[in-house]
Amino acid sequence: ADAVAARVASEGLTGQIELVSGDTVHFLIHSSYWFQANQLKPGAAVQLRATDAQFAPTGDAFEAELVTRKNLGTYGSGVSETTLKLKNPADARKLAAWKKSQVARLIAK
Repeated sequence: ADAVAARVASEGLTGQIELVSGDTVHFLIHSSYWFQANQLKPGAAVQLRATDAQFAPTGDAFEAELVTRKNLGTYGSGVSETTLKLKNPADARKLAAWKKSQVARLIAK
């Protein structure tokens, strides 16, 4: 369990951007990370990063704050919808340019 926690702390949770609107990002965390996602609380500082072909974080880190998180699974073990507020509103244009298929990492800071 400690090895998983350490890996998640450094690499983050995988997911995909659903929508970028102004300085708000709607990010869907994959259900593989339901347990870790359930530990995220509003107000938490997070980063968004793209991933490479092996799903390792790569490129620039975009700073944000977690506004909301809702697990969509029947028993809390499904995907989680999150709403993030970007620290730098200018980052919205860069994130909106990502392909819809781009897997990203949400890293709690």
